[in-house]
Amino acid sequence: MGNVFFCGGRSSESGKSIHWTTTNVPLFQGGLGSENQEFQKVKSKIKAIQGKSIFGVYHSNEGNMFFVAWDSPSAFKTAKAELVKAIGDSNFTEAQLGSNTTEWTGHIWETSNDVEHHYDGANKEGAVLGLARYKLSNSSHLALFKEGMNKKAAEMGQIQGKGHWGWYGKEGEDAPYGFVFWDTPETKEHGKSVLWNHMMATPDEGTPSDPNHSIHVMASGGMFKCDSDRSYHQAYVVGTPDAM
Repeated sequence: MGNVFFCGGRSSESGKSIHWTTTNVPLFQGGLGSENQEFQKVKSKIKAIQGKSIFGVYHSNEGNMFFVAWDSPSAFKTAKAELVKAIGDSNFTEAQLGSNTTEWTGHIWETSNDVEHHYDGANKEGAVLGLARYKLSNSSHLALFKEGMNKKAAEMGQIQGKGHWGWYGKEGEDAPYGFVFWDTPETKEHGKSVLWNHMMATPDEGTPSDPNHSIHVMASGGMFKCDSDRSYHQAYVVGTPDAM
């Protein structure tokens, strides 16, 4: 896969808590990456806003979605006026930012230097965002799900060909999301089955029981009701230097 680059200092095992937001920004509709001239014009201004790790745009059935991994809910609240100013659309107000945004809490990890990947910590055009919605057997399992993600972080961190990954969800709900920013469609194909095993696999019949075999087996009766709903999206990712 060639040279490996990454910018960041926090180990993949610990990661950091985030406040994840997705926003429909009318100005950012159209292409992705270098094709999205409006996003490219304001990218550096958004990058300068404090209190976040990564941000960017990804394509969905609802159009392009602008995403940000904020450090906390207060970081997002503090940045709203500056973010609207950076976007620079006189028709896009703070009120519209609020009404067009969905918010979650979550956790994010980065792929470390010793694992092969291409994300350089600054920009990643042509990435693939993998989203999986996990249906918990019980909403009370959310705490176990979080614990499981922490337990499996070191193993997931060894999957090659990705940049950041993590999860986000809402307290009291039973369907958190997992996310992975794959380097390319090819690395997504190579890595997704390994990721699935860490999340969903059960031990083969006759093999010794392992309570940490996967996140699914970490809850009595199974963490999940069924397999996850998965989707893949073209994405453009921008990192904030030293944010992790």
